[in-house]
Amino acid sequence: MGFLKELGRYLVIYGEIALNKTEILTQMTKLKIEIKRREIEIEQVKIEIGDYVINQFEKNEAVNSEVIKFKIENMNSFKNGIDDLKIKLEILKTKFWERSNDIKETSKAV
Repeated sequence: MGFLKELGRYLVIYGEIALNKTEILTQMTKLKIEIKRREIEIEQVKIEIGDYVINQFEKNEAVNSEVIKFKIENMNSFKNGIDDLKIKLEILKTKFWERSNDIKETSKAV
């Protein structure tokens, strides 16, 4: 009976660790998706600026600096958001690897 009890204890401990790791990996994946989405938004703003400038040039009209400024501010807000998300991602990576150390410590304790 001692073996089965010990095995059950190991299963519970490692199951909890696996669950925590899965949760961290899920959060990391969500952050990566959000970063990619924002990068796509930045590229879209760049395309819009290019299209606007080309359109104005073809019409022989002046480029309105306020329009460009607005688009650049929009793009910069996405860039700032990406930096914040990357910081959160690094924090989660650190947590993930800290959990790996927990496994080593748990196996020694059990």
